[in-house]
Amino acid sequence: MPGAGCTVPGCTSRLNKRTSFKLRMVRYPKDEELKKCWLTILGRPDWTPYGEARVCELHFLSDQWSSPFRLKKGALPTSTAILCSCKKGASPPAAAHSHDHCYAQKASASCKLHGSLTSSTIVEVTKENIELQKRVCGLQRQLHGEATDTFSTPLKSLENIKVLSSRKKYTTEDIRKGLQIRFSCGSTGYNTVRNLLSKDTKLPSIRLLQLETEHIIFKPGILHEVLHALKERFAGLSDVRDRDVVLVFDEMSTKKRIDWDPSTGEYIGWGTIPGHEHLHAEKGEIFVLRGCHRKFKQIVAYHLNPTSVNMDQKKLVIMELLQKAKDIGANVVAIVCDCGNRTLLRKLGFGTQKNNLKYCIPNPISPDLKLRCVADPVHVFKSLKECLCSNRFIELPASIVSQFDLPSAMVNIEHIAWLEKFQRDESLQMVPGLTFKDLSTTHFSKMKVKSSHKVINHKVGAALSYLVLKGLVPEAFETTAWFIKLMNRWFELTTSRSCQLAFGLKNEVAYNAAVDHLKLVVTVFQGVNIAGGWKPVQSHIIFSTKSLLEITDHLIREKNYQFVLTGNFTSDVVENIVSRVRITRPTPSGLELKTRLNT
Repeated sequence: MPGAGCTVPGCTSRLNKRTSFKLRMVRYPKDEELKKCWLTILGRPDWTPYGEARVCELHFLSDQWSSPFRLKKGALPTSTAILCSCKKGASPPAAAHSHDHCYAQKASASCKLHGSLTSSTIVEVTKENIELQKRVCGLQRQLHGEATDTFSTPLKSLENIKVLSSRKKYTTEDIRKGLQIRFSCGSTGYNTVRNLLSKDTKLPSIRLLQLETEHIIFKPGILHEVLHALKERFAGLSDVRDRDVVLVFDEMSTKKRIDWDPSTGEYIGWGTIPGHEHLHAEKGEIFVLRGCHRKFKQIVAYHLNPTSVNMDQKKLVIMELLQKAKDIGANVVAIVCDCGNRTLLRKLGFGTQKNNLKYCIPNPISPDLKLRCVADPVHVFKSLKECLCSNRFIELPASIVSQFDLPSAMVNIEHIAWLEKFQRDESLQMVPGLTFKDLSTTHFSKMKVKSSHKVINHKVGAALSYLVLKGLVPEAFETTAWFIKLMNRWFELTTSRSCQLAFGLKNEVAYNAAVDHLKLVVTVFQGVNIAGGWKPVQSHIIFSTKSLLEITDHLIREKNYQFVLTGNFTSDVVENIVSRVRITRPTPSGLELKTRLNT
């Protein structure tokens, strides 16, 4: 047991495995009689040894050891109180004849006095011996360390010289070439190309490329050095379609705090959009370029914004990004944002009002091209669920009711609430995971996609239809079931990430069916009545759906895309970056946001 000490009174010996000097420590014997004998000799007859109790080798004579680490059977320790030679073999005199041998009593008293003096002397000598041994051990370690340093330092230097002389030195042109291939092929493709090349023409490792590019300051604003690297990437693309990109931007909350940034030597935490430098930033806005034909994503700018931002200044940021994208050889097909940027979209020339839905305008930088805007379908989907839960009813147009032979025109959220209550205590549920919290979400959970998808889900629609078929609920439930199925299919088509749901002419029947379904959604929301008026969610659904229909038709028929994944026209790429930023801190400061984006 490291650090265990000798249990003999007055002994300071301890077991220390970290030193070269080690004392042998032995346990107390298991035999009770022998153990009592040990305790009596050591002067502790009334003490009970614990499990890890030890006696050091200093209390045993050399003839008591059968091997370097084992005592002889029946070995007894020695105590400094009984080291006097006159006690060896002596037996107590008989009580009947003690008056005949008075000299024995004098000798016994003399031995006791001599024993006590010997005991104190041995304790002092033992302590001094242990201290000297510790000093010797320390000097030995010091001597060993100096000797090791004396010989190892030149050897290490020689080895480093050999490694450096044998390592290939890469020039700036090699680094630029490696970055271009890395951007074009990705990490896996780059490593494959690197392994196929010979040793003389080998490319630098990905880690070396990272070290060579870590000097990028990454200050808030447009990242010009990143755009320069993207220009190198686009220059090596032979297919023009690989240059089609989408500009996606979204905001996240940040902590209102001013920090010192040692990398730039400036304070960070103020607004960075022109005209807002004197205001504390409480939001971070991230701008990402995402590929339409070739899969890639890259942060090209980010800003720290106060609560309220001048949209004229924000418009200038968008215009500058569009100009930078053109300069590096990219073609911005569309911009994607959430539904809350209506003022900015109006400044850019788009329209989100009921009587002024304008989702396609001439590109401000290249007037011969078109620029489209997509209201993020994921945000629209969450807004629709919240609209249904808060208003309770949605009245369908009469033409839709008659066309699909629906029993009523009312979509009622109470039908879904009845289903949740009906299956709540059942072990086998028709819609697993549906809970009452999903129907009455709080401010912090209402924008969760998972909660919205539990309500507007094909399983919910199928369960309501089954209950109507079995006669367990009124036929009015069928209208709610039809609407839930309609909007669930709309969400799948507008956020497709697989070839099964992608838009393409390889299967024209499926393509036409998907287009007809989206057009049906537009027709439904042009005529629905929600709480007696027109709701913003209606404009957003129509705006987003029509824009996606035009984009897919343009890419497939004019640019010869084999298929189009509508999931590329959502803001999930920014949401993923935000989730990565929030791993360590749910609400980061401006400096923490910059650090996480730069890693």
